[in-house]
Amino acid sequence: MKKILSAVLLVVAVGFTGCEEEVTAPTPTPAASNYFPMTQGSSWTYDLTVGFPTDTVYTETKTITGDTTVNGKKYVRVLSTDEESTPEYFRRSNDTVFTLNENGNDEIVAIERKGASWTKTYVEEGESMTIVFNTVDKGISRTVSGKPYSDVLHVKGVGEVNIGGQTTSMEFNGYLAKGVGPIEENTPISSAKLKTYSIK
Repeated sequence: MKKILSAVLLVVAVGFTGCEEEVTAPTPTPAASNYFPMTQGSSWTYDLTVGFPTDTVYTETKTITGDTTVNGKKYVRVLSTDEESTPEYFRRSNDTVFTLNENGNDEIVAIERKGASWTKTYVEEGESMTIVFNTVDKGISRTVSGKPYSDVLHVKGVGEVNIGGQTTSMEFNGYLAKGVGPIEENTPISSAKLKTYSIK
């Protein structure tokens, strides 16, 4: 279970083979709101806590440095100060933010529209997890690391992991602030809270 959970971070859920994705939301329409800035040189520093099997706390900074084009689609490249991490790639289409998975396919990170819904299924080494994500709220206020943010998007995922024929329900929550980006995410085994940021 550790393997399948450690990869299912809410804002960047990547790293699984055999991932299927079904979008049940209406086709996105152009939106002026932007809860995930993608300007070159922008950076975010997070305090992360990983609680499996014991709590480990560390700081990680992610910075947009360059871009790439895959299948005719342009993505920004995000590098991390975590030596074990690999580059991440993101793009926007109207009000939907995508990441590029290891198979070269788009995966939805967030839809900036209240009521939007999408489903992801992950499979690895006989373990499987299906998560239904929903944009449950938009325009709310939230305080993270002592700093208040207004106009926040709340994305919630409810998942069921099947291990050895037994099914367990789990919940994931992510928060993105307009003009800032991801400010907090919580999974059953980890949490990330924005410490500082610089939007270029």
